[in-house]
Amino acid sequence: MKDIEINNFTFTVPTNYNELTLGQLKAVSRLMVNNTPNNQLRCLYKLLGLRMRWSCRKRWYEVRKLPAIWLHTLLADRTLFGWIFDKAKLTDYPIRKIKVRAITYYGPPDKILNLNVNEITLGYQLFRNYTQTQETEWIDKLLALIYRPINPFYWLGIFGENYNGDKRLPLNDFFFTLRTKRFKKLSIDIKTAIFLQFAGAWEEFQNREDNKLLFPKAEAAAGTDAEDPFMWQKVVMSVAEKQVFGNVSQVGKMDKDYFFMYLVKNIEDYIRQKDAMKR
Repeated sequence: MKDIEINNFTFTVPTNYNELTLGQLKAVSRLMVNNTPNNQLRCLYKLLGLRMRWSCRKRWYEVRKLPAIWLHTLLADRTLFGWIFDKAKLTDYPIRKIKVRAITYYGPPDKILNLNVNEITLGYQLFRNYTQTQETEWIDKLLALIYRPINPFYWLGIFGENYNGDKRLPLNDFFFTLRTKRFKKLSIDIKTAIFLQFAGAWEEFQNREDNKLLFPKAEAAAGTDAEDPFMWQKVVMSVAEKQVFGNVSQVGKMDKDYFFMYLVKNIEDYIRQKDAMKR
């Protein structure tokens, strides 16, 4: 956080995406979708922490009487708010549930990438498609993948060996399609905020030290046309062919971190064998 002074009033403003409140994140997302002068002012008011309260009346008055062109210049200051328009690095997970047509849909219990192998590979494919095309059908599907209703029988698996704290209904093609249609009615700023969550979490995941062998050129390769959109599904099939963890369905239900750890181990073994042959 950073303090700035306007007409003898001190305002504390965020300096990165992780310091945004939920309301500020929605305002920033709305600005990214539609960068109009009106949305710029609304976003700036949110970033300054101005609220429609009696206690904030003096601050509101001091800011509102400033020329609009000066306020737009303030938002465009690269040293102050330039991080908004840079690559989003939102590693927190503020939007944990959404409500559509009186039904509440919940995300994963821990991180937005707390998904099994099938879900993380599909999620990355949908994320990549939306990044390249900007067609909302992909982000609707991404939301339908991540956000699901509570499973009323989740308690049956609490004492099971593989219980991971996830109370959502399992992924199902019929309800996945139904949720995709329902999520079309969500505002684009909410969708963009959730997309930023996934984008930041995926970037953090692929830049982890223990994943550097899997993503050696993560930043250069992300979003390129040369990248195979089904590459991770093909990797899942290759792992299933070895029958170490079972068939394709069983591999798909694996914990994603354990799956990627297995891939890293195989790459390290290959590198060691290759170095030994050179000697």
